[in-house]
Amino acid sequence: HKLATHVEWTKNTSQWKEDTLNFTYIDQHFAGRYMTVVLSDEISSPRINLKPGLRYSYVPFLKKSLVEPRISMNVPISTNLDFNLSAGLYNQILSKSSIEDESGNFRYMWTLANDSVYPVLEGRHITAAVNVELNKTQISWAPYFRKTDGLTRYINYARQNREDISDGKGRSYGFDVYVKQN
Repeated sequence: HKLATHVEWTKNTSQWKEDTLNFTYIDQHFAGRYMTVVLSDEISSPRINLKPGLRYSYVPFLKKSLVEPRISMNVPISTNLDFNLSAGLYNQILSKSSIEDESGNFRYMWTLANDSVYPVLEGRHITAAVNVELNKTQISWAPYFRKTDGLTRYINYARQNREDISDGKGRSYGFDVYVKQN
């Protein structure tokens, strides 16, 4: 076993201000600080390496605790080939949201979660990887799957005097390829 821990202190701010001809449409400013404690263990053997972990954040401005368990596993198959698998829960306090206007144009802005209008993004990730090292070449292929809750889109149709926020869920999947020649 190899235990590790660390503490993080994070301060996030976001400001969104829009005006036209001295008329202010939007003027928002959010700021928040929070502390995170990360604990992990590395359990090694010749056949498998496990790394369970836990992130705990207390977010005072949301009056909320966020618990994010994670685990990763590495299996050496041979001297040149290994397999990795990892999964975890992830929360994101500061996120990028889209704004749609009446012409269908999109802009993007960063916003800080406040749990009333702007939710904390919650993601669930799983990924696997096959790593090969031959001579001086490293190759990795890593498929992944991710589900996210708490996505937001702002709808701002100024001429129609309509302003709305919609929320949703997302999923993404694909793979990463890494090739390196030493």
